[in-house]
Amino acid sequence: MSLPAPFRVTEDEHGVPALDWHFDEDVLNAEAAADGWYALLTSLSAEEADPGQVLVHYKGQGAVERRYHDFTETYGG
Repeated sequence: MSLPAPFRVTEDEHGVPALDWHFDEDVLNAEAAADGWYALLTSLSAEEADPGQVLVHYKGQGAVERRYHDFTETYGG
């Protein structure tokens, strides 16, 4: 059985196995560069809303979903 690239099984001088691994700095840096970025898909055209307006609309979606949940929630009694 082989392990993914950053992992390796080694043995010390007594034959005791040990798991060895490393962090790929290039991969970590690439991931860090994209932190905080996410894509929003909308049916609005560029004339209907600019990226800032799409974001504002998206940020308000949580309140809509909470209200819908409250509206559709059944109360036991």
